[in-house]
Amino acid sequence: TRMLLEAELDLCGSDKERITVLEKILAEAAETERLADRFAKMGQGHQSTALMAKAGRLRIEISLERAKAGKDLPQKGAARSGPDAKIKNGNQQTTTLPATIQAYESVRLFAQVSGVLKKQTVDIGDRVKRGQMLAVLEAVGMEGQVKHDHAALDQARARVDLANVNVAIAEADLETVKLAVKQAEGIVKSAAASARFRASQLKRMNDLLAQKSIDEKIVDEAKERHEAAVETEQSAKAAVGTAKAQIVAGMAKIQQARANVNITKAGVAVAQANLEKSQAQLSLATIDAPFDGVITQRGYFPGDFIRSADRTNNDAPLLIVERMDVMRVSVAIPDRDVSFVNVGDAAEIEIDALPGKKFQAKVSRIAVALDPKTRSMSVEIDLPNPTGAIYPGMTARATIAFAKRKE
Repeated sequence: TRMLLEAELDLCGSDKERITVLEKILAEAAETERLADRFAKMGQGHQSTALMAKAGRLRIEISLERAKAGKDLPQKGAARSGPDAKIKNGNQQTTTLPATIQAYESVRLFAQVSGVLKKQTVDIGDRVKRGQMLAVLEAVGMEGQVKHDHAALDQARARVDLANVNVAIAEADLETVKLAVKQAEGIVKSAAASARFRASQLKRMNDLLAQKSIDEKIVDEAKERHEAAVETEQSAKAAVGTAKAQIVAGMAKIQQARANVNITKAGVAVAQANLEKSQAQLSLATIDAPFDGVITQRGYFPGDFIRSADRTNNDAPLLIVERMDVMRVSVAIPDRDVSFVNVGDAAEIEIDALPGKKFQAKVSRIAVALDPKTRSMSVEIDLPNPTGAIYPGMTARATIAFAKRKE
């Protein structure tokens, strides 16, 4: 409809007819603004679209008033100076369109944990630095969990120390058993020597008995001493076997103690992970600035209970931080011009709230896709704002120069 009205404006033969067409264009622009504002309030559209529609409507109102006053009335065949006017100049063509100014970055900060807002160090209009603490929530349950996990970690570390002591005890016991084996082996050698001596003594006694040189009673006593020596040797050998079995058991105890050390060390790792997790959750109770910027909205006051963002449908952020050292100037390029606009094209920005000033810039980004509802493509221009005089939401006009269209 807008394009048809603009075409009709070109065909007008008198000033009265042109004013009539401008009034129609104004009515169409007002309806567009009403619909854009309605969709924005319903959450089905962007606020920037509503602002652009408003800027377009204001531009047409100004053009209409100037036309009625007999100033800058568009003439047939001349380039228009309305909201999407084009002025041909040499090998270049320019288009002037309404624009909206937005912060370069805008972040809505939500609480990631539930709790009472304990401290809020900033308010709207305050300038903040990256990493600066903005607010702190009092998460009592999480503070208690951190203390519990600290104690659990200390307990796990103490278990590791105890397990290491048990390893040392098992190793000492094993050394004791090894000494006992050596001692038993020495006793075996002594008992074996004693048994051999008693055996030879018994043999001599038997020889003397055969010669009738001694009494049989003496032989019996020698035989008993030999048998006792043999039993002592066997007992010593059994003691060696028992000691060697204790060595095997001692080595198994050492392995068990070392395994217990590994288990307790794993317990320390688990306790450390639990502590780090609870500390990380507690750290979420502190909200920091994501970048250098300005606080533009505050949603709560100290003492308010705030639910975490994943547990509520409330869209109200705790704070909004916006970066304003560079601003984004958004322009909707009509479909008939989108193929001629390129990144790097020169642009001149005029802001209604800063009359008489013109800001030189270049096209920074192109959406490379048209909005099917408006048949326009979003183009962004980065505009430095070193003095901070430019605010988000200001209405502006952007004049973009691009290659002249071939007729």
